[in-house]
Amino acid sequence: MEQMQKISQENQIDSRHSSIDTGLGLLDPPVMPGKHLRSRINLYAAIAGILWSLVVGLTAYLNIHQHRGGALEMARQVAEAYFRKDQAFRFWGAKHGGVYVPVTEETPPNEYLTNIPEREILTPSGRRLTLMNPAYMMRQINEDFAELYGSAAHLTSLMPLDPDNTPDPWERKALLMFEKGAEVVTEVVGEGEDQTLRLMRPMMVSRPCLKCHESQGYREGDVRGGLSVSLPLSQFQTHTAEHELTMVLSYGLFWLLGMGVITLIARRGSRVANEREQSQAKLIGAHNYTREVISSLGEGLYGVDHEGKLVFLNPAGERILGWKEEELVGRSVHNAIHHTHEDGDLYPKEECPLLQVLGTGMAYASDEDYFVRKDGSLFPVSYISTPIYDGNRVSGAVMAFEDITERRGDEARIRHLAHHDPLTSLPNRALLLELLAHGVAQAKRYGHSIAVLFVDLDDFILINDTLGHSLGDELLLQVSGRLRELIREPDILARQGGDEFIVMICNQPSLHGAAGGDETMTFTEHALTICERLLQAFERPFTLQDSELTLSAYSGPS
Repeated sequence: MEQMQKISQENQIDSRHSSIDTGLGLLDPPVMPGKHLRSRINLYAAIAGILWSLVVGLTAYLNIHQHRGGALEMARQVAEAYFRKDQAFRFWGAKHGGVYVPVTEETPPNEYLTNIPEREILTPSGRRLTLMNPAYMMRQINEDFAELYGSAAHLTSLMPLDPDNTPDPWERKALLMFEKGAEVVTEVVGEGEDQTLRLMRPMMVSRPCLKCHESQGYREGDVRGGLSVSLPLSQFQTHTAEHELTMVLSYGLFWLLGMGVITLIARRGSRVANEREQSQAKLIGAHNYTREVISSLGEGLYGVDHEGKLVFLNPAGERILGWKEEELVGRSVHNAIHHTHEDGDLYPKEECPLLQVLGTGMAYASDEDYFVRKDGSLFPVSYISTPIYDGNRVSGAVMAFEDITERRGDEARIRHLAHHDPLTSLPNRALLLELLAHGVAQAKRYGHSIAVLFVDLDDFILINDTLGHSLGDELLLQVSGRLRELIREPDILARQGGDEFIVMICNQPSLHGAAGGDETMTFTEHALTICERLLQAFERPFTLQDSELTLSAYSGPS
């Protein structure tokens, strides 16, 4: 029985997008919303772009804001360090009761310490020294520090001894907050490049402080005043701006990369939508011409319902089968055109592959089956049968077929030409080699012998050149005809090419008698006898265009 090819059920047609037209079994084109799909893709791409922009923008904002807060915190810690440094100097000076330094223009005696005995002293060497209390000492240190590094610290109080220590409005507000219990006041003042971090902490009265400030009514533990630190933020802002620029560029590139991916996906989706839309347009156009196309097909096409009864048959199918469509519609296709095997035996309905497709839901194809024409004649066909679905149920099938009688003949001729000489129709070199291999194998198996004789025409090239190739071909045909008369089956005569012929002689008992020889002669003697007869065939002249031509040849074992 013919071998059938199963085609994947994934290629089955979903009936939600297909139906059988009761006239010709046409398939309705599937609905593919290409425009709607493209609109949804564009909408989703826009939403994705907005969400991506929000995520990247918010992340960048939070990181920049956090970095700015970190820079401000760093500046605050620097200011705290300045404050602790000043406190350490002040504590050191107060612990030692002040420091005596030479009187200079920059460091005159402190006029606010007149109540302090030994405000000024004279050394044995005659140098004049003046007492610098902690406040006087810290003021000069802070003035030098501000000149060197740009950061200023100011010792101030609501009741300063020195008017230079009078608080500015911001310091006065901070001092009042200290009176209410605040421990530290921090604020950024100014705009742009002039922004300054101001930090102020209270200074409590300790025992060494009473030496200078007891006369003002202070007691140990009172808020004496405060130390104000002013730190320009420009140096921090420069570093922050550079880092923020790097962050902005990084997030910008990251955003562009994401938008590029979204755009690429959207473009690919739009391209798919366009292709689907174009396919839909093509299918709609194709649907308009389906009846005409089916009618003009060169191969047969018919459709059946779920019971295997014919629904339609195209004109090509009518010509191939000899039936008219109206004669077969409603009839079992198997009973009408597929009921007999090649050998004439009946084809059981349950074995019919054309009906099996309705039961299995799988497509079948074959080029080794036979159909029956209306006149009862069998002919070879090549076909493919594909099921049509209605939901999950097979509702019918479509069969495309063609008569391959001519193709079978062409294939046979091709096979013949591949193994035979086109001029003499004798086996060619390729077939001879196969037959020789088979003969050798048989001889080894059964203990027989074979002989190979070589026949070469003398001066055939000269004849070809003088008389022409046409007469040369005619001469080769006459030679092959004479040699055929001397060869009996199963011996083989072959043309190797040009003017060379090969004879393979098989050692079989019946061969001797068939060749007209003595059955008692040896196989070698028999082969030599045939060789002599081959040469004797050339003793008679050949006739070419009413002229006789004598031709000699060489023959011997090869």
